[in-house]
Amino acid sequence: MSKQEINRCEVLEKQLSNYKLWADMVPKGSFFQNLRKIFSRTEWDIIRKAVYKKDGHICVICGTENAKLEAHEEWNYIYRSSIQKLESICSLCYWCHRNKHLGHSSILSRKGKLDLDKLISHWAIVNKKPKFDFREYTNKVFDL
Repeated sequence: MSKQEINRCEVLEKQLSNYKLWADMVPKGSFFQNLRKIFSRTEWDIIRKAVYKKDGHICVICGTENAKLEAHEEWNYIYRSSIQKLESICSLCYWCHRNKHLGHSSILSRKGKLDLDKLISHWAIVNKKPKFDFREYTNKVFDL
């Protein structure tokens, strides 16, 4: 990455972190890479169930209870040295998780496999923003 791209990533990440629910910035080289692909199904089930227990079986972003949870990896990307470090794994509901992976969700929406209005509604509720702010937000996310 060029110095200019690194600066843009760092500025954008800081802006997005002002939201309660915001899309993860993932370097292109890490697209579709995750721990679930490294561990066996049995190992991943043990990890994710321990995460759900740690988080009290609720979504750590919106607080949804009694929902099917998904384990989400929180990575810290150090753009200047091209290092990524696993910070934690947390429990997310389906819609918070889809919002964290906004690029992938956009692909699913275009294929008719994800309800974009539900995604936007969830983002608006969690962030206490009007739904029409979502377009400006996604323009920032996909600006890079």
